[in-house]
Amino acid sequence: MAVPGADDGALGPDRTRSSRTAPTVVAAVAAVVVVVCLVTLVTRFAGGTGSVGDRVGQMYGAERTDGSLAQARLRDTLMSQATQFVLRINTYGPSDLDEQNRMPGYVEKVKDVITPKFATDFEQNVNLAEQSVAQAGVQRSAQVYASGVESVERSAASVLVTGQIDQSYPDPTKDGRVEQEPQLFRLQVDLVETSGTWLVDDFAAATGEVPGEATPTPGAPATTDPTSPGTTSPVTGRLAEVVTKRRGAIEDAVAVLDGCGFPRSAGTASGCSTALGDLAGTARTLAVSLRAATNPDSRVFIGEPPADLSTLVSSTIAAAADVQRTVAAVPGRCQTGDGAGCADLRATAAGAVASLSQLVVQWGSVA
Repeated sequence: MAVPGADDGALGPDRTRSSRTAPTVVAAVAAVVVVVCLVTLVTRFAGGTGSVGDRVGQMYGAERTDGSLAQARLRDTLMSQATQFVLRINTYGPSDLDEQNRMPGYVEKVKDVITPKFATDFEQNVNLAEQSVAQAGVQRSAQVYASGVESVERSAASVLVTGQIDQSYPDPTKDGRVEQEPQLFRLQVDLVETSGTWLVDDFAAATGEVPGEATPTPGAPATTDPTSPGTTSPVTGRLAEVVTKRRGAIEDAVAVLDGCGFPRSAGTASGCSTALGDLAGTARTLAVSLRAATNPDSRVFIGEPPADLSTLVSSTIAAAADVQRTVAAVPGRCQTGDGAGCADLRATAAGAVASLSQLVVQWGSVA
């Protein structure tokens, strides 16, 4: 981290005179000044929030105008609120379930940082997360690498947030959990001022650099996509269509399985015996289509995925393949009845299905 150079112009003519008469003393004093500055920086940064640029700026508050101080505080508020939203909406697990397999505590935490309009949409879709936890024991958490304010208007703002989502489900063969490959993300979070409080009103996948934090935590991918932040490239939009057009079939199959009591038990009602197979078929079609759309040698090649989208593409293909593999391992007797090892096989398949469902939902924000 570069430390701003000390403004020693106040030394005036004495600086030249001291250099000629006592260079050793001056060097010692300069060293002490540097150490003091470093200690001051560390102390001030230790509990700070916001970007590095903002925190450095806060050190010189006495020299700023009231307007610039207010702007710095506003940026800190926006980044903090956007970060809280990303962390809260992506953090849940079995401990959040109540007796009705709902997650009221999780819902309230998210609603605390979003607008009433957004809360309506969120409540209509939170059942997907609740089902993934109740049926497959999914545990989900997020890490934020960096955030930066993209734009601010009078009562609207946009913040870019990068990070990673970690997800796991119970190991069907032994105690412990199976950790899935982390999903990297870059989101554009839109906020509006509501009754004096900045609340999140929407979010979507974003492309481009995150202003204010040029160097993310090690492990975050470098961005090479030239698309302006907040915009969707033609390639991104068409790839999103490939995935979202299968979303309905996946959600329908998941709804049937839920009605059949899967994976806790094997249902015998109409559709229960074929729901898993239908889901595996849809997953296969999705994987094949997405591979072809991103393969330059394919006749249906759409284009090379932008750098920030490549992980989502590979994760979706892998998740779809995992659904095919785990479903194929569930024999027919385990789809309509119980027997030795059936519960474990169904739990493994349910975990794969939940992972694919989550990724498909994430593609919805890309579009």
